[in-house]
This record gives sequence, structure tokens and C-alpha cells, in this order.
Amino acid sequence: MFEGKNKFYFFLFALFIQILIIGGLFSYKYLILIKGKEILLKIEPIDPRALLRGDYLYFQYEISRLPVSYFSYQPQIGDIVYVPLKREGKFWKATRGIKNKKPQEFEFKDKIFIKGKVKMKSISYVYLEYGIEQYFIPEGAGKNLRWWRHKISAKVKVDRQGNAVLKQIYVDNKPWP
Repeated sequence: MFEGKNKFYFFLFALFIQILIIGGLFSYKYLILIKGKEILLKIEPIDPRALLRGDYLYFQYEISRLPVSYFSYQPQIGDIVYVPLKREGKFWKATRGIKNKKPQEFEFKDKIFIKGKVKMKSISYVYLEYGIEQYFIPEGAGKNLRWWRHKISAKVKVDRQGNAVLKQIYVDNKPWP
């Protein structure tokens, strides 16, 4: 099928496409870190038995479980939603008016929104994921920490489209690890 020079050019083209895809993903997240608005989210208590999976942590935010009444429509599993956030003290919390369409600029004067996905639904609550639930850590760094005894929060950057990137974990208001 491919001979000599053509095989070499095909190889270079395939390599270029892979580098382009990886570079694009990296650039996308990096731009959110550079241009995004910095917010602090409260992490809910963590079950230490399910916490460590290899060298990363998996946790849930206070804004991951929201009352059905916060939604301006009937959410379905798999829906992409836009959760309005408002600052209360040092933390940002979800407010009513969650939609399945990106809000217009004029709707958010003193608020921001974060994009999430509906993972589960009960009669009273909707469970969301934002793509910032995993945090990679140095090997063995989390084994001796009793998570349920500490106040845990996360510094997150959110861009104007609602995309979020996890920047830093805080344990008792100190950067960790």
C-alpha cells in the first residue's frame, strides 16, 4: 500500500496529528488556568476507604449534590447543565436557576457559572460531575491523612464557558500536598 517515501510521509503525518491532539488538549486546559476566574469550592467529607485509587484522589464537591428545586427544567441523566455560582464568604455555592443551555452574558453580573453533567438523579437531589473530581498526588502522600477530621477545599479556575480546571487542594486552609 505505502512504499518508501510515502511510508515515511505517512508516519510523519500520523505523528504530527497525535502531537497536535495532545498539544491541543494541553493548551485548552492551560488557557483556562491562565484566563479563568479563580474560585474556592468546599469539598464534602470523603470516605477514606474509597479515597485512594493509585496516585490520585477522587472526591465530591458541595456543589455536586443539588436539590431538584435548583433546576429551571426537569434534568435527565447525561444532560450538560450550567450551574450558577455565587460567593458566600470565601467559598462559592450553587444557586437556583440551573439550566441546560449556556447562560447569556447579561444573566451573570456578579455571578459565574460552572458546566457540569448530570450523573444520577433521585426524587430530591441531582448529582453532578464537573470534570474536576480527580486530583493526582505524589505517591503515598494521602495514606496517613485522616480526611474526615479536616476542612478540605479546592481552588478551581473557571472560564467564561463554564469549563473548570482543578488548581490546588487545601487541607485546613493550607495548600496540600
